[in-house]
Amino acid sequence: MTKHDGTYTRQQCPLPPKIKIVVKEWAEAGYPSVNRISITPITRTLLNYWFNQEDSPFYKCQQEAIETLIYCYEILNKPNLSGLYKLFAPSHLEQSYHLKKITTGKFPEYCLKMATGTGKTWVLAMALIWQYFNAVKGQDKRFTKHFLVMAPGIIVYKRLLDSFFGKEDMKGKRNVNKSDYYQEFFFPEGYKEDFMKLRKLTKEDITPNMEITEEPFVLITNWHRLNFNVKKKKGTKLSDAIYYGFSDEDESLTETFKSLLIANQDLMIFNDEAHHVHESYGEDEKVWQESINLIFEKLKAEYGEANITQIDFSATPFETKQNKVIYFPHIIYDYDVIQAMNSKLVKQIFLETRNELTIDDLDKVDMQLRSKLIKINLEKEDI
Repeated sequence: MTKHDGTYTRQQCPLPPKIKIVVKEWAEAGYPSVNRISITPITRTLLNYWFNQEDSPFYKCQQEAIETLIYCYEILNKPNLSGLYKLFAPSHLEQSYHLKKITTGKFPEYCLKMATGTGKTWVLAMALIWQYFNAVKGQDKRFTKHFLVMAPGIIVYKRLLDSFFGKEDMKGKRNVNKSDYYQEFFFPEGYKEDFMKLRKLTKEDITPNMEITEEPFVLITNWHRLNFNVKKKKGTKLSDAIYYGFSDEDESLTETFKSLLIANQDLMIFNDEAHHVHESYGEDEKVWQESINLIFEKLKAEYGEANITQIDFSATPFETKQNKVIYFPHIIYDYDVIQAMNSKLVKQIFLETRNELTIDDLDKVDMQLRSKLIKINLEKEDI
């Protein structure tokens, strides 16, 4: 699907509109079985608790996003990208700019495209909670209880810390009672206490020779910490090349990160502001994705198979080539700036230069709303 305006040609991902039709019908019918495949009782409990109450705090787009993810993961049995295209957009398999990525993906990768201000962080929280309880409470091996939450830079990293640990006060201390993960609206009765047992780690908590166990954990860090040095001698396997490009004095810390991430057979990666990783012109950022691929290979070599899924979040999941805006091929849900403005989810839209490239029909937004759109220019290091 290609759109044009006077300056850019936009190559849209074909998956979201096709998936949305199917998921909408499924959700409105009350999440029934499809081809004899059902969501788990725990998943149904969570969905009903989150969205079937009059005082639900969630936006419709947040509900649609998590429902889409659950449908792909449980009903479709978490297909890789090639599987999704065969189901929803088979004609695009031969003509896509991203053909190599679509056909060679080693594990499921899904991208949720949601405009700035529409609550991606809460969707991340719901996804983590859904996975954790199905793995721990439901003892279902399809799900994961070990999580890696990635940020591209310090601002997003601090925002994620706010979500997990509460915002800092004037003295730099955090009140966990005010964190997202302490709020009652995320947890049905009896769930919250169990979730508090999840080990929550930041990059500052990773120290040389720290104890590595099988207990469930979530690690919040910057993707720079996972910039493995994949340059290798001839004949060396990629799975043996997992080392950071840090100085020799950081080697023990490197080994700790590596040991933690490959200590268990399952890992779900939540990648916030994911366009920083996938941009083809950002070679340093591409190393991050290569590092995740190496983790997968290492786990597969150790266990015979690896239960890894990558969930990307971004308002602008595309790369630019000359005068083309090419959206990532693994977008499964799309809630764009125009929809956010028309739904009046936010009073103002802070539209940075990159985000502006996603808009080709701003004239569809009424003048009053357009007056609340504020353009800003963020440099990469500001994110």
